[in-house]
Amino acid sequence: MARSVIKDIDACIDCNVDMVHVFIPTSDVQREYTIKKTREEALNSAVEMVEYIKGHGFKCMFSPMDATRTDFDYLTEIIKAVKNAGCDIVNIPDTVGIFTPLDAYDLVARLKDAVDMKYDMHCHNDFGLANANSITAVEAGADQVQVTVNGIGERAGNASLAEVVMALSAIRGFKTNIKTEYLTETSKMVEKYSGVKMPPMLPVCGENAFSHESGIHSQGVLAKADI
Repeated sequence: MARSVIKDIDACIDCNVDMVHVFIPTSDVQREYTIKKTREEALNSAVEMVEYIKGHGFKCMFSPMDATRTDFDYLTEIIKAVKNAGCDIVNIPDTVGIFTPLDAYDLVARLKDAVDMKYDMHCHNDFGLANANSITAVEAGADQVQVTVNGIGERAGNASLAEVVMALSAIRGFKTNIKTEYLTETSKMVEKYSGVKMPPMLPVCGENAFSHESGIHSQGVLAKADI
């Protein structure tokens, strides 16, 4: 992953990576206050960086950072521009985690209609919706979603590998290349080495995930006895 800066991209190229993922802020608030560029300047910079990556023979992913707060017309304009520059896939980041599942579905569907492109979705979990947003993005036509083991990520984390994969495959019938038999083992390994403890109620990989009780609580029994 690289900022829209030549030295960042060169560092990726020097590592002989499989793909360079370059990003630039596109929402007005991020663009104006972090990189201090106009819309035109940001678009030109994005195109220049994509052309530089493709010129060196590498696969390229482009992210319009803070896409979910970016004006839709400008978002499609910059996606069309990087597509023409040779970009292989566009990532749509919900950078501050403000989307709901309906928002995610709507945006991906509209983008697919507006610009024929491979799309990837990157969701943050600030409101606990990263998994749901990732799932509905796939339902709307996204080709990929970005996930992390145990949902570990900045602030409230990101979409969770195990939960998204199992929901897509077991509930919705999508095929993935994930070897699901290793999900729990991988979760435990990352928990051990990261030091980030997972609650027993963690879906799919948590200790309580497949336990079952009758649902009759002791308070209800006592209340009945008191009548």
